[in-house]
Amino acid sequence: MEPTSGSSGKVLHIYHSQAAFDTYFSFVFRHLSSLGYRPWQRVAYTAFDPLVSLPWERLGLGVRQQVDLRSRDARTFLNELIAINPQLITAFPSILLMIIRVATSAELRRIRPQAIHLHSELLTDGIRDTIRMAFDCDCFDDYSTIEFHHVATECRHHRYHTAADNVILEVVRDGQPVAPGEEGEIVITGLTNQAMPLIRYAIGDVGVAGVSERCGCGSSFPTMELVQGRVDDFIVLPSGRRLSPRIVNPAIELIPGILEHVLIQEARDHVVVQLHVAEGYRDSLPQQVAFALRSLFGEPMRIEVMLDQDLERGRTGKLRSIISKVHRSASHLDQVPALHQSYGEVH
Repeated sequence: MEPTSGSSGKVLHIYHSQAAFDTYFSFVFRHLSSLGYRPWQRVAYTAFDPLVSLPWERLGLGVRQQVDLRSRDARTFLNELIAINPQLITAFPSILLMIIRVATSAELRRIRPQAIHLHSELLTDGIRDTIRMAFDCDCFDDYSTIEFHHVATECRHHRYHTAADNVILEVVRDGQPVAPGEEGEIVITGLTNQAMPLIRYAIGDVGVAGVSERCGCGSSFPTMELVQGRVDDFIVLPSGRRLSPRIVNPAIELIPGILEHVLIQEARDHVVVQLHVAEGYRDSLPQQVAFALRSLFGEPMRIEVMLDQDLERGRTGKLRSIISKVHRSASHLDQVPALHQSYGEVH
């Protein structure tokens, strides 16, 4: 049994059979081996919960060495990565971004993996490029969920392939499939787990239907386009215009001094930005962030920026960088929590 991360606001307990888990792990090895990984190579694995030893790890194969996220300290994460000296890193993008921002160039040169496997969080082009340049290797994304585990993985040609032997993935609008290249809600049917079958399950994510052309990597699995984010990760402006996290995050995520950020839309005209910032940036960043968002939105919005050293992550350690509450009932829209420190209000 596995609880979901709770990023939707509710925790659902998913029951997987042992046979399903065994199959999931085979999917992991299939994906990683396609990226050049071999089971005897060193793997750095970022996680909050202690890793449970797997049968093949006791034989010295596929051994993961944990970067323990419970410390919540980027310097500690960096030192653990240096000690592991991994050939493969599997991590949340936000954790590697924190490490890059506190590390020196000399420290980063001591970490030279052959590939980086990113998962669980929305990956923008800006963050991908930052991680790629910092560690001097390519990065590959993985779209997975607690409910189904492996949904789609990124190949060496940087296209997402649906794990068609594990799931049937549909991109729909009003219950009907959208045309290739069009945006819609993702619904998934599981093919592996007989303990708790899920059929046309609305996962809460928004994606773009892929095209049918064959990928140059040689895989016959169908392709899908970028996952745009969760349904409730879209910013809804006063005019009703919706902005994807892939548009909002790049406006602020690479501003120097920001270690982590969470943007919470409390109402159509009210956004709260929580920032974890590096020393020396506390005075300048609030106004920079407020100005960047005001320029992006282009509509009257009240933007509050508050500094916080301990941003909330989900149960699994995943950072949800945008949370919009405007899809809830009107009674929720007007409930704005008191903020202990706010800056840069924009009207």
